[in-house]
Amino acid sequence: MPLAAEPIDRLSTAWWRRRHEAKLAEIRTGRHDLVWLGDSITQQWEYVGPPVWRDFQPIWRKFYGDRHALNLGFIGDATSHLLWRMMHGELEGLSPKAAVILIGANNLGRVHWPAEDNVLGIEAVVNEARRRLPRTQLLLLGILPSDRGPWVARPCPAPQPGRHGAHRRGHRADARPPDGRPRPHALAFCFGA
Repeated sequence: MPLAAEPIDRLSTAWWRRRHEAKLAEIRTGRHDLVWLGDSITQQWEYVGPPVWRDFQPIWRKFYGDRHALNLGFIGDATSHLLWRMMHGELEGLSPKAAVILIGANNLGRVHWPAEDNVLGIEAVVNEARRRLPRTQLLLLGILPSDRGPWVARPCPAPQPGRHGAHRRGHRADARPPDGRPRPHALAFCFGA
């Protein structure tokens, strides 16, 4: 199984750990009919400007405020991180009417995982959501097109096997697949109908 489909935490990142703990507390406090699962694109709906272009929270309130929506987006998360969060309490006790999943862009960013691995990671997220939310309608959004800046070229540290669990496929997150052949990286695709 590729790293994209393995649960990996980011608990060593203080803000991420604090956000995870805060979201666990938020889950216990109320009714959640709509759940958003994702990365920074999802988390940014909580942002309040300035600047004006970053004032997303009023839009969230307008369209989702009366829908008892829960934002479970985390900046920088790849499929592996969302998978870990789903397995460690972020879906515990929830039974929303719908869940929106938007994940996978960061797999193609700094960690440079092949598109094939990304698909397996997204499938793992969807399967875990189905398992934990059996009565919930799932809406899987395709990865949005993006203009990747210079940060993509910087190598990302490989996950630590001892800290993040054993991985069955031993390539580093920033290395080529074991066969050494380069893989195309899709910046936008729609995942099955």
